[in-house]
Amino acid sequence: MVELTSLLGDISYEDAVELGAVIRDCWNTKLNRQFPDSGFEARLILEDDLDEVWVTLCKQ
Repeated sequence: MVELTSLLGDISYEDAVELGAVIRDCWNTKLNRQFPDSGFEARLILEDDLDEVWVTLCKQ
């Protein structure tokens, strides 16, 4: 699990959401290509109240 807003420091919440979506999509492409039977997927978790954006891998 990676929290983008604290990792990148000076990024806005809106930019972090966009970047998180790109990272999620890239991870899902890689998982589907290299580990198609793993049952894992990347997910974007948004904490609007705290302005936090998380990208994580989890079991489907």
